[in-house]
Amino acid sequence: MRLPDDDPLDIQCFVYYLFRGSLHSKLIGVDYVFRLVREPQLLENAFRLFTEALRQHAPGGRADNRATEYLVAYFVTQDLEQAQTLLATAPVDQPDDVYAHFFQLACHFIHNTFADPIQSPHYLFDLDGCGTDAVPAFAVWTNVVNALAPDDATAYARALRRANDRARVQLDGYRPQEPFSEWEWEQEIY
Repeated sequence: MRLPDDDPLDIQCFVYYLFRGSLHSKLIGVDYVFRLVREPQLLENAFRLFTEALRQHAPGGRADNRATEYLVAYFVTQDLEQAQTLLATAPVDQPDDVYAHFFQLACHFIHNTFADPIQSPHYLFDLDGCGTDAVPAFAVWTNVVNALAPDDATAYARALRRANDRARVQLDGYRPQEPFSEWEWEQEIY
């Protein structure tokens, strides 16, 4: 399954604004990113809600609303009951679709469980306020997962490997064995 046309931009914008600290006007000045990068479960929760919103949103609609509502409830209004209610709308067990593989990428990125882990021990801390540095691995994934492949499993595995390579390039100065093609580098947001 390929990502619908709107989803690469939605994914890249979500990652950019999430890490930049300006996902919603109510979150500006709250310094929520500082907490998210130090409490990976909260970051994973935001990605879980965003993944479910991607899965369910109508073409042309915004997919980040649930994650935004969760972050506002958790960090602005400090309504932990509302945050838990929102979180309960996103399944822990993901169906086997392209969105589950996006969430898998997010979890690898958050917890550094890539096959070839990021070497910088505090890379998440370095992304606090730096949306442009967080986007590249996700951009590569959105491009590669939609590229022609013999089957979905091959597309998902290759997309994850190339996103891993891109994260290492961005955060470690790594040089992958397979150089990137220009189409892999393309980003919807800069």
